[in-house]
Amino acid sequence: MYPRWMDDDIKLTKKEKRELAKEEKAKTREKSEWTGRLKKIGVVVIIAAVVFGLFKLLSAPQKVSSKLGEKFETYANELGLDVEQFKQDIQSSESEGKVTQDIASGNSFGVNATPTFYLNGEKIQPGSYDEFKAFVEKVKNGEKENSMEVKVNDNVKGSREAKAVLIEYSDFQCPACQVYYPVVKQLTEELGNEILVVYRHFPLTTIHPNALPAAKAAEAAGKQGKFWEMHDMLFDKQSEWSALR
Repeated sequence: MYPRWMDDDIKLTKKEKRELAKEEKAKTREKSEWTGRLKKIGVVVIIAAVVFGLFKLLSAPQKVSSKLGEKFETYANELGLDVEQFKQDIQSSESEGKVTQDIASGNSFGVNATPTFYLNGEKIQPGSYDEFKAFVEKVKNGEKENSMEVKVNDNVKGSREAKAVLIEYSDFQCPACQVYYPVVKQLTEELGNEILVVYRHFPLTTIHPNALPAAKAAEAAGKQGKFWEMHDMLFDKQSEWSALR
């Protein structure tokens, strides 16, 4: 298409020709600007679609392998759980969501290894049961108040009124966590309501591929009031399920 003022059949003054020429340039410029905007919008839409797709993929509940799932179902049966309900709960987004929440909490505190312990908000590295107990005795005597929030949906054992609050970030497939497991258990049994123990999931999935499914199994058992029973069974029988695929 060519401008109107170039048509020989249309007689225009020089001023009218100049005005029409300006209009044509303005339209061309506006069209170019809109083309550029549409291209940018198209790129943004494509990027958003890719990101959304990745989010849906990563946020979707990850299925537990058949052999591993069967082993966890055996444990659920041994604990007297409703196995069919357990099978639904272990695959649910709610179970994985709780694990994800714990991981985010650990990341916010800079946790990068398991087990990691915080006693009344202070990171501790006890090497033995006696050292563990010595740390707890100090806070029991009121030397340091707890500075870390204990959430309503945290998995806890003991009294929420206790002066000593031990938060553990742990991985069910981690050999070091298994070593500390009986130490923490002994501590809770001896001190009872004098201590509050909080277990938070921190599965190191790059080296422990079964850690996330195990965490979900514990959460699924927790839906039926037996988180700690499954917690103990997973550590006691770690060698049975940790290598399954």
